[in-house]
Amino acid sequence: MSKKIRFFKNTCRIFFPVFGIPLLTLYYSMFDQGVLGIIFSRVNYSPWEYSKPVFWVCLVWWSLELLCGVKNFKIYVKAKIISLFFLFLFCCFFNLLLIEVFNTYLWYQLTACEILASYFFYFISETAVKNINSTRYFLFWVFLLGTFVGVMFCFTLYPPRNFLFWDNFFNSYGVLL
Repeated sequence: MSKKIRFFKNTCRIFFPVFGIPLLTLYYSMFDQGVLGIIFSRVNYSPWEYSKPVFWVCLVWWSLELLCGVKNFKIYVKAKIISLFFLFLFCCFFNLLLIEVFNTYLWYQLTACEILASYFFYFISETAVKNINSTRYFLFWVFLLGTFVGVMFCFTLYPPRNFLFWDNFFNSYGVLL
């Protein structure tokens, strides 16, 4: 791997979680209350919405790493997709715990926990890349990622009525207008 690519990967490793997650967390309320803000940013104080920036930042971060070159494309993609799902689920339930049990709505506390979780799951995914030997079910995982991206678009505008989407702060679901 060349020095330029290694420098780019290391820069992405630092830049994306530390700057990307807080930026997308605040993007809707500070910059764009339009379509881009709704799709990529937190639009209320629900656990699901706090986890959206983590999903998008890690998806872009790991996709850029993929463009830098990997040894086994299918194993890399499979490991990253699996890690991304578990990272998102972990963030949703961890945010639920912080919001419901500890009554924490401060964006910087939740975002700091998500940044640490993204690094933790990044290193888990790197371990998975080294240890996964089979490319079985590769298309299933790619299909699941596509479905999940669609769900990310839809559930902000039309959230299911359950605890992950409930905003206790404003007693509402979905986009705050």
